[in-house]
Amino acid sequence: MKHCPAVIVLTIALTFTACHRQSVNANKNDDRPNKNTSHDAGHQLDLNSATKAELAGLPGIGDVYADRIIAHRPFHDKGELVRKKIIPESTYEHISDRIIARQN
Repeated sequence: MKHCPAVIVLTIALTFTACHRQSVNANKNDDRPNKNTSHDAGHQLDLNSATKAELAGLPGIGDVYADRIIAHRPFHDKGELVRKKIIPESTYEHISDRIIARQN
């Protein structure tokens, strides 16, 4: 069976458009906070009381750095993470606005 080239091109274009819309809609949902990280704009994670799962949910932290953070508690200020070489400075720059070191 022969197909007109215009029909083939139209079919490809419609398929691409549908896939693109699905991708855009999926990305819109990615803007919502992840339940595992639970870092809304007004919430800072306390290095001295956060669970391993909460720490591991921070960008670039994961289980290994979370364990290191917990092992070096208590922190007097969040900058100790870099000064004591617990995490790399580049990782700290990504999370510094999301963390705090409360004194209890």
